[in-house]
Amino acid sequence: MHVLFSRNKWLKVSEGTYAAGAGMFDLTTANAFFGGANVGTYQDGNHILWANDGTNTLMTWISATAPGGLTLDVELCLDPGYADSGAWDTVANWTVGGGVLTGAVASNVHTSKTAIVTPVGGLFRTSYDIKSRTAGTVAARIAGVVSGAFRSTVADNNLDYLTHTGAAAAQAGIVANISSFSGTIDNFSIKRVTDCAATGALLLSTKGGARGFISLPSAFNGNLAGTYRILRSY
Repeated sequence: MHVLFSRNKWLKVSEGTYAAGAGMFDLTTANAFFGGANVGTYQDGNHILWANDGTNTLMTWISATAPGGLTLDVELCLDPGYADSGAWDTVANWTVGGGVLTGAVASNVHTSKTAIVTPVGGLFRTSYDIKSRTAGTVAARIAGVVSGAFRSTVADNNLDYLTHTGAAAAQAGIVANISSFSGTIDNFSIKRVTDCAATGALLLSTKGGARGFISLPSAFNGNLAGTYRILRSY
């Protein structure tokens, strides 16, 4: 059912939810986009995206130009295959050698010296292989924030997406949960996502204007589960 917001002259034409880690937000002014839902129907320049993370709400115009499809920038980890121990921080219970990262009852984070992640607000994709595991769980992490779920299953190409919410030039790496991880990791990768699926939305600060937001609270967290609405101006 359509709901009219008469004071602001907006008509709600659609609404939905997105899961934690699936919002696919770039919250930078220069490259703002939302890929967490199919909103392609509303790429006509006359609709507004309203999104709420449970506490904070952003509002932005949806561009009449469709996104170009999921696009990744260059590799930020210069030693994804764990061939050079000097490219990684020395951390207790983690060892780089033989082309893998080995955790021995590790319950802390192992970070790359070369995977420096910037800018804050950008969307990044992490990937890693769990080659072996006898105990515990692991996840990728950027600037102290876990990217996706902790995993225990031996599998390649574990993909997660995270909007950077930490320090401006932060490190990325593998973090073990408090259950302590024993096993091996390979092919750690982190790349910035520079465009989203064509069914997503490029976000504008004004109708037909430049990329950005009508309003974006500093505390808005695109990594949390959230709700969205599509509003039509009239």
